Amino acid sequence: MSRVAIHIELPKIQHALEDPERWNAQWERLMSTQDLNFILEYSLNNLVQRRRATAAPESTDEYSINLNNAIEMRQCLGKIGIFTFVDMDFEATWMNAAPSERRKHVLVGLSEGCSIARNLNDARRFTADVLKLDYLSRDGKTYLDLLKTIMPGSDLDITPDLYYIPNPEWDSFQERMKEKYAASKVHLVSLGEMQVLRTELIYYVVGYTMMSFIGHKIDRVAGIKPRGASSNFKTAQAKKMYKEGERIQRMMFGFEEAKRRKEEEKQVAKALIARRVVMCFQCQKHQPEGEKFSRCSRCWNNLKRDVVYCSRECQIIDYKKSHKMICGKEVDMVVATQFASKRAAAEYPTTPQQIPPAVPGFKRSPYLLRHIQLLNKNPNADFFFRIAYTGETTSDFISMDLTNPYLHKALRSVRNKAMSTGDRESIVALSHGTLWYCNASSFDKKFGWNFDNFCDQMAKEWEMEMPDLKEAILELDRKRFEDPLNRKRPQLFMTEEIPETVWADFVKIASSGDFDFERRLFS
Repeated sequence: MSRVAIHIELPKIQHALEDPERWNAQWERLMSTQDLNFILEYSLNNLVQRRRATAAPESTDEYSINLNNAIEMRQCLGKIGIFTFVDMDFEATWMNAAPSERRKHVLVGLSEGCSIARNLNDARRFTADVLKLDYLSRDGKTYLDLLKTIMPGSDLDITPDLYYIPNPEWDSFQERMKEKYAASKVHLVSLGEMQVLRTELIYYVVGYTMMSFIGHKIDRVAGIKPRGASSNFKTAQAKKMYKEGERIQRMMFGFEEAKRRKEEEKQVAKALIARRVVMCFQCQKHQPEGEKFSRCSRCWNNLKRDVVYCSRECQIIDYKKSHKMICGKEVDMVVATQFASKRAAAEYPTTPQQIPPAVPGFKRSPYLLRHIQLLNKNPNADFFFRIAYTGETTSDFISMDLTNPYLHKALRSVRNKAMSTGDRESIVALSHGTLWYCNASSFDKKFGWNFDNFCDQMAKEWEMEMPDLKEAILELDRKRFEDPLNRKRPQLFMTEEIPETVWADFVKIASSGDFDFERRLFS
């Protein structure tokens, strides 16, 4: 039986930045004319063949590196995204932009993300459901929803796990292949690598689109240059695969065109290699010209894994931090995943947390995360109000700091429940109580801030409809005046932890100053 060679010509990485419109059109044409399951199975088989042509076909090193990059990119997306959403009013600006303007920036995101490395460019074949130019730019909301989904829903000082963007066809393919190749480690590693590359590329495209739109400089990601290991991977099978590829090229395009393409690929490979750097695994310092960093001898001697350090100090720090998990060892997918997560977490020292973690099923909005970030950095503050939109934190926000220990404790108890669970009753009580306090303290007169400003802030933080939230707050304020036994006490402070005598003392002291208990909320 004769063997039929199947070859899918992928758009070239070099064209991503040279001619992004044409390059993108080629990708979208390919993805619209090919069945996704066919592309995925073809890609898996191709990746398995390439792995089997190496000296270490079951190595999880590449998987671990890409996983670490993806986790760090998600962390970066959270840190930049939270500031962009809140301080730069990104959501409204993006939605108000013309589709043609959004399209321009999505194209930048696509071309910049895919130009990082050849494996990321080729990974676009795994993203036909997400990375389409018009899909991400036409209505505006699609891109925003994707960005919010990717952004971590926990505090930004905690390294997030990887969030895989679900897709029925992709998920079904993964499950089928895992069952089919349950006994083949090389297939399972290849599947994991495909999923991580798909996720990593989506993260980069979404992040670079945002950076382009806000005018943030996009720093080119430097690839890691292997030192001396490449010759060990030129196996007989690899040479055979290379010659087979040349034969297919001549058969498809003719001798002269195949020759031209081969030369072009050589030049592209040289350019990509030239962008790679030898980098300290601990501090990311680049190896200077004429200098040679030391490497982990155990990893190199056992596995030809090139883990380099600029100094003995950096090597010791990295070993204690994460490298000990894999030093000189062959690791499986589970350990490789744990290592990547641990390594990424070590890059971000945690800030003491003022708010409990979000409960399962509750994802905090970017606006709420920004509020929590301010609380973490200012542990004495009980609450923050937004009074301006200048992009300067010090002038845009004011803090509410209760000096009465009973009120302080009651507010924080309800605040923490609201911000960790999204409980509606707690949200309304917190909103009314803080608003009441600031209204009685004449914040509106001092800072030019009003009821509608506050409701807008709360509606964004809790992703609630503003009219509903506003009416719920006003209803609690009406009840405050209808219950004389509680001496106009807000629901937030109706707790056994604040005895009647304590409240009476507070009323007496506050009333002697500028605090106005009789002031009603703005209607």
